[in-house]
Amino acid sequence: MTQNPREVHFIPTHGTVTDAVNAEVRDDIRPEMMVRRGQRIGRLAIAGMFFWVTSLVLALVTLNLHGLVLNWTHSLAIATGTVALVLVGVSVRNLYLLVSTIRGSANMGSYTLERLLGKGGMGEVWSAKHRLLARPAAVKLIKAQAMGAGSGSSADVGTARVRFAREAQAIARLSSPHTVQLFDFGIADSGDFYYVMELLNGFTMEQMVERYGQVDPARVIYLIVQAAESLAEAHQAGLVHRDVKPANIFVCRYGMRYDFVKVLDFGLVKDRTRDVTAQTVTTDGTITGTPAYMAPEVALGKINIDARADIYSLGCVAFWLLTGKNLFEGDTVMEVLVRHVNAKPPSLREYVEVELPAGLEEAVLRTLAKDPDERPQTMDELIHELLSVKVAAPWNFARARRWWEAHVPEVPSVSAIGADSAVRDRAVNDAVAQAAAVSSEK
Repeated sequence: MTQNPREVHFIPTHGTVTDAVNAEVRDDIRPEMMVRRGQRIGRLAIAGMFFWVTSLVLALVTLNLHGLVLNWTHSLAIATGTVALVLVGVSVRNLYLLVSTIRGSANMGSYTLERLLGKGGMGEVWSAKHRLLARPAAVKLIKAQAMGAGSGSSADVGTARVRFAREAQAIARLSSPHTVQLFDFGIADSGDFYYVMELLNGFTMEQMVERYGQVDPARVIYLIVQAAESLAEAHQAGLVHRDVKPANIFVCRYGMRYDFVKVLDFGLVKDRTRDVTAQTVTTDGTITGTPAYMAPEVALGKINIDARADIYSLGCVAFWLLTGKNLFEGDTVMEVLVRHVNAKPPSLREYVEVELPAGLEEAVLRTLAKDPDERPQTMDELIHELLSVKVAAPWNFARARRWWEAHVPEVPSVSAIGADSAVRDRAVNDAVAQAAAVSSEK
């Protein structure tokens, strides 16, 4: 049985692997922890009430039998009452702390957490809403340890905060419509980090293939080109994503558009515009990424990783969409990495159930070259190659809308576009043609 490799921190100097999935998030606010704390408070309160009632009964008995004469019974009543007061006081304090924790954990800056959407290697994602604007959003919570503050020392925490702020600022300066929009970021009172992003309606490319199977080749071109546009802007800004994979590329209904692509999770981004000293805020001697989509030079631990590593990873994503399989699989993470370095990529035609357009397999295999110099050198070059592939029935707005209406009925149809759909189709197709013309000029 083969393993589906998860996101790992790979340390090549010692050949060990630490699974980042172990980085848990906000253990103190999980529902089961809240229930246990509430039960403890309840038991303390009940014990306090028991001692209080007992002290009251003893006091009444003492007064009835001896008037105001102090004896051992009266002393016991006083002691029991004191214990009752202490227990009630502790219960009230714990209840206050519990309520404060709930209120604090539910608020991230100006946003209130509402529902857990999912968990990943770096943390959790929640749906949230701005308290004043009522704008929906997605909040990603990241444990400080997942950002490199594992030891908890002030130096490690400080380094993690610098790294987090740098990464958030890198995302914030990107403006491509195909890059997830960042609304806010910060550090919670608990020390955890959080991003606030736009809330999207759709699914990742990983979920899409798992639910619906292999993707039409024309649609693959349509989707990969959009992802490449997002990454092209990042590369021009000197950023390398370093974790391009189906789980980090979202296909959604976005306003009036269907099959609109958003690239997510720039949390591992590398800024090539900074000097070597600035780069030391990343974890020394480690490689971070997902083995199934990791470029050979990354697997080998090379330092000067550039945009061509993202091009390789995006080629792996295209392979996944077309075949429903990872490019390479193995029984261990190390075996997968070795295959990325040494094994020849299999032919797409071995797995694809439909006829491939001429030139598509060649374009995808070029992205998967072991030598970065043999790949497309920029995302613009890759976009040009993909748009040059001749398909019998190009994927367009109308086909995308029909697919969503047939397969995702919970997303309402926008009937208002009605007679304007032909105009919209022409506009979308004109934009694609214009992108091809710009790429060919380059």
